[in-house]
Amino acid sequence: MMSRPFVGQWAPKSLMWMLVLTGCGESARSVVPAHEVPVTGLAVDIQPPPPPFPPVTEPLPTTDPVLPTEPPAQPPPATWAPLSWAHEQPGQYNSDVYRWLDAQGEQRTAVLTRNNAMDPGGSHGGMLRQFRYRVGQQERVSTGTGASSGPGWVWNGWGYLVSHGGNGSVSTSSNITGNYRQVFVGRHHALHEFTWNLPIGGVPVKTTVHWFFSTGHDHPVYAVTFDSSAAGSGGLSVSSDSRTPYGDIAWDGDGTQAWVDGVKWGDKRRFFSRDEPLTAQSKWDYTQLNVVPYAAAWSRSADAEMGMVQTLDWLQHNTGGTWFHNNWGHVSENRAESDVFGSWMMPPNWNWPYQLCQYEMSDTQPTRSKRLAWGLMYGAVGSPSYYGYGYESVGVSHPYQSYSVFMVMGRQSGGVVDAQVSEVEHLLGTQLSASLGSVVTQGPGGVGRTDSVNYAVAGYNSTYGVHEFQAASGGAFSVTLNAAAGALQNPTFLIRGMDALPTSLSLDGVPLTADLDYFASFDSSTRRVWLTLHRTWSGSHILTHLPANP
Repeated sequence: MMSRPFVGQWAPKSLMWMLVLTGCGESARSVVPAHEVPVTGLAVDIQPPPPPFPPVTEPLPTTDPVLPTEPPAQPPPATWAPLSWAHEQPGQYNSDVYRWLDAQGEQRTAVLTRNNAMDPGGSHGGMLRQFRYRVGQQERVSTGTGASSGPGWVWNGWGYLVSHGGNGSVSTSSNITGNYRQVFVGRHHALHEFTWNLPIGGVPVKTTVHWFFSTGHDHPVYAVTFDSSAAGSGGLSVSSDSRTPYGDIAWDGDGTQAWVDGVKWGDKRRFFSRDEPLTAQSKWDYTQLNVVPYAAAWSRSADAEMGMVQTLDWLQHNTGGTWFHNNWGHVSENRAESDVFGSWMMPPNWNWPYQLCQYEMSDTQPTRSKRLAWGLMYGAVGSPSYYGYGYESVGVSHPYQSYSVFMVMGRQSGGVVDAQVSEVEHLLGTQLSASLGSVVTQGPGGVGRTDSVNYAVAGYNSTYGVHEFQAASGGAFSVTLNAAAGALQNPTFLIRGMDALPTSLSLDGVPLTADLDYFASFDSSTRRVWLTLHRTWSGSHILTHLPANP
């Protein structure tokens, strides 16, 4: 609403009513500041008040057009701060610390402890020591618990390598040193690398992990490759699984020590516990079909949950271990092979497809354990062929086993794990095309690899969960992304063949502003640009870059 024009102000004196007799015998009223006036006969002679105190009056009717009033100039919206990296030692843990703004513009912090020496807690780093993010007006701090699985196995964070052998052996990065480096730290995107030679069956399996952070996203990507080339053409002699990433971190917030209220996972079907808090006697459901694999635990009392969500669907990369697939389509009341459950209503601890908190549970009591790990079948590391979970597919894990998951931490009431599952389903259903430039359909099969494989979805780089295309000469491009399966939250593009950051980016012909409409980082060593669009992307839109001098 526009306010009445304000001119001057009333003098701080009392007012008096003055009457003027009109020719038709009626009187008109006028309000003026009081002052001395001469009076003669029936006429009232009103002397005008001196400036600068004129009366405020309503505008008179007019037939002139009303011109719009220009609104006051608004300051430009604030741009988003860049991602940052620092070398710090919180609690004497020698660490690389990454800070970035998430989808809500709130700061998140990841503390990655270096893996070249023993850490103060007795493990050897190479993990997420601490994660910090906003919950309402407060910051939730989640630090590694230091829980132990026995001598030499201590978990001071999350993201360790763990591989169990069919012969009872266990290989883990918790008790070996490795190397680390910042692969890339850009304005809004960063890649951090850990490497180890993980001994499995006497063979050094070269293992590479990348953490990917991006402005505008809540959940970093954890990508891993096991390279068993050193075993020769026959692969490893030990049938080995993968429970990587593995760890124990206070995802309910430091000092909370909340009971675990439930667990859930997805492979071909969705499993979830039905009674809270979680105990070995909790009823469950394993009937619903599923697309994208995930595993999670939650605490309703702490309003917290943590999970992992794969960047590919279950058919594109099989996940899950053990033999619990016999209960697909069942609930606890009609469970299959009930004789193997022993005293538990939940599946026995050795028969969960993913390792969560089951080994810390008793027969009847709830648990506060914050253990969380992934799961692949025996043979998933270093085998020329192995059966996937469910025995419906055969995979190859020699010389490489590669996969990526989103590390998800947030409010249980917000359904953050389920939301990320939906996001990946939408990513896999997008359609990318290019009228200037080209869609990338092949690339390395994972981190630490130089081979080339066909992407499961054209234009989708599942290693980092981003869309990928090649720019034309001079960095020009025009690509169309159709979010046919559902809206995307702040989609990220990896653009090859770039010599600088975009200078004239537009979406559907509308110019975009850097650090506000999009967040870009340039990697000169690879001639690539990482580009995150700051918007909910629904339907089909055209992203264009036409530099002035292509």
